Amino acid sequence: MSGEPRTVTLVGAPEVERVIAALADLVAADADRHFVLAGGLGVMARIGEVHRVTLDIDAVTGAEADFVEIIEDLDGAAWEGERLYLDGVKVDVLGIDPATHWAEIGAIDGDPQGRLFIASLLWAYQEATPLTITSSATSATVPVASARSLLVTKLSAYHSARRMAAKRPSDAADLYLLLEACVAGTGLFHGSIPDVVAEVTRDALQMVAHNVALFQSRLRSTATAPDVTSTRLVALCDQVIEDLGDR
Repeated sequence: MSGEPRTVTLVGAPEVERVIAALADLVAADADRHFVLAGGLGVMARIGEVHRVTLDIDAVTGAEADFVEIIEDLDGAAWEGERLYLDGVKVDVLGIDPATHWAEIGAIDGDPQGRLFIASLLWAYQEATPLTITSSATSATVPVASARSLLVTKLSAYHSARRMAAKRPSDAADLYLLLEACVAGTGLFHGSIPDVVAEVTRDALQMVAHNVALFQSRLRSTATAPDVTSTRLVALCDQVIEDLGDR
């Protein structure tokens, strides 16, 4: 990417400002850029608005042990059980092996959710480009997963049997906004996409479209639920599936 990173200003929610402050501390300590931002804050950065509350930083990293050590050395870092916090903000460290070949993921048999999960994280890691995320008090320049790769990570979270029930409404809200963004950005799913990513995305979207009532139910549970018809949701899924084509 050439030139200066695009700046995105996210204001309006004290919780989000708190997360951006923790992100800035993390970026300042991580000189070698061990991680890529995903999750809810990544979605907000890509769509350019605060549409919900989050107190998480989702960090995809190819150097998990080194990255965790960097966090642990910061003032304000603390473990609570198996969860790592920085200044009260939970940091979800999502480790991947950057050397993983797409053929290895495609060969995973009998675990469609596992294949979706691994493919989504690797693609998010590969597709990241830098953004400067600012709040009223601070800013951080960080690699952020692309909108189209965030769509796949959110499909993985949405379909995960291990996902906490409290997270499902926000997953639906993120997923809807990403669908709108990806359809508005004509051709985002054309061209260079690993075949296994196209396959898992298509399968996951078909599952959403086949049970759109469940998606709407989760969406209505959010504090700022958008009014979206089942027809619109199915049309969004169908458009991305069409853009993916047969691979």
